[in-house]
Amino acid sequence: MTKALLGALVVLTTAAGAQQQLTLSLGTLYLPAQSRLEVPQPLVIFFHGAGGIETAAGGNRGAVLAVNFPTNSDPYVSTFLPPDAFPKMIREAEAKTNLKFGPLTLGCFSAGCGAVRTILRDEEVYGKTRGVVAIDGVYADFQGRNTPSPEQMAVWLKLSKDAIVGRKQFVLTHTDVESNAYATARLTADWLLEQVGLKRRAARESGKIAARTTAEAGGFLVKGFSGTESQQHLGQLSLIPELLRLASRR
Repeated sequence: MTKALLGALVVLTTAAGAQQQLTLSLGTLYLPAQSRLEVPQPLVIFFHGAGGIETAAGGNRGAVLAVNFPTNSDPYVSTFLPPDAFPKMIREAEAKTNLKFGPLTLGCFSAGCGAVRTILRDEEVYGKTRGVVAIDGVYADFQGRNTPSPEQMAVWLKLSKDAIVGRKQFVLTHTDVESNAYATARLTADWLLEQVGLKRRAARESGKIAARTTAEAGGFLVKGFSGTESQQHLGQLSLIPELLRLASRR
């Protein structure tokens, strides 16, 4: 890999070709070679992806914006609570690149899914979003015994229903990591499947990280993985490139 610095723009040359890297106020924007750019430019925005999203950006034909906060979900939620916070981030990216971005694909891992849940409450942003990838991170507070908060799950349920009828694409994964403090990704996935009337079936996958179960209808896909430890949770990061490609093909 070679790297050249042009003002605030870093140009990376990898085996996949030239890639531009631009630092924004809240994240890092990755762009493919200028010759491959389209206008308007589809944009993947991924929250809490760490190195996994950088790998995905290297093989992605479109633009990728990575937003990473080194902490729990609270900053992801509070940062994007102000109604103009997310549109402002998009405007900054457009101003610094002289490009227009859209449609959007939102992705998140673990705590980063708090940002997606908050952002999608905005109807205008929701309308511009064609797909969502949520990796082992759709969490919620409990309401009653083993029941996730319907209020916090509302946007995920809406997204699930829209995906089933083909209006959106929604790929969701979970492990079996447990917690008594909040509804885990496994519990919230179970709740969503119950609400939309879908059943799991055994998955026929092989490999180091292979899904154990799957449920699918239209553009909605839930992949369940075994594992109750942080190692299995963090291992989901390696699925980012695959799941983004899967979402884009659906």
